[in-house]
Order: sequence, then structure tokens, then C-alpha cells
Amino acid sequence: MSTPSGSTPSGNTPNIREVHALIAQDIQTAEELCELLAEEHQALKDHKQSELNELLTKKQQLMTALGSSSTTRNNWLAAEALSEGANNKGTQDSLWAGFLSRIGGPKLIEQWHLLEEKINQCKSLNETNGIIISRGQKTMKQLLNIIRGHSVEAPKLYTASGNTRLQQHSQSISKA
Repeated sequence: MSTPSGSTPSGNTPNIREVHALIAQDIQTAEELCELLAEEHQALKDHKQSELNELLTKKQQLMTALGSSSTTRNNWLAAEALSEGANNKGTQDSLWAGFLSRIGGPKLIEQWHLLEEKINQCKSLNETNGIIISRGQKTMKQLLNIIRGHSVEAPKLYTASGNTRLQQHSQSISKA
């Protein structure tokens, strides 16, 4: 298996079992992250702040694990490039695809595509949760402005000369 630094015990490029194990581990981690993001979505909808803090901690751990795996993959690519005297032309994705093709063939590439699918699913779920968080923050800001007596979003009005100006009228909730 790989060492914490991301290299194999012998210091060479990894064998197919090591790559397969890392990708399988990442698929499992990504599946856990998707489930966690679904739980986060529900907690956001239900305004359960106490659950959100716990979910955030777990989410950070899973993200750290995926980041560590990414570093390991990058180290493997670098080690292969050095051992083969290759010039790193191409994108990271194309280099990785070539690497997978050389050491594992179609089965390993299929597994990699499954991981990419899971990662994209996580990304989509996370973006949705981000929108919910952003909307909640905007709503909270508007509510606080109402309580403070400020205009929620002061509309711009046109003057007789055609310029715009902000409406200066505000009512506090106590005056309303």
C-alpha cells in the first residue's frame, strides 16, 4: 500500500492493485460525502444548526481524505514521469488517463470514471447546499434590517432630472 507521503514502499510507480485500492477507497469516500451532503441539505432545510456543525466536521474529514488521495495520485504521476523520462505535456487529466490505460486498461479507466461521476455528484449537491446557505444569509440580513428600521433594499427612484437616488424613508418595526 502507499505510504503517507503518497509514494509506494519501494519508491517506484504504483502497481495496479495500489491504484485500484486508492480509487476504490475514493469511490467509497465520495459516496459517504454524497450521503453527508444529502443530510446537510435536509438539516439546512429544517434549520437544524446543531446538526450542521457536526456534519461540517465530518465533511471536512472526507474532503481531507479525498485531497490526500489526489496528492498521492499526483505523486504517482510525477514518479512515473521521472522513471520514464517523460515530458509532462498534456493536462493532468490526460496524463492520468494515459497512466491508467498503461497500468490497468479499460477496467481501471471504468472505475476512474465512476469516481469522477461521484465527485461531480458531490459537487452538484454542495453547490445546491451553498445556494440554500446564501439564500438563508440574505433572508437573515433582510430581517435584521427590518428590525433595525432600515430599508430592506432601498429602491432607486428617478428624480425629475433623470438621475437616480435611493429612497430615504425607513420605518422601524416599532413605528409600523
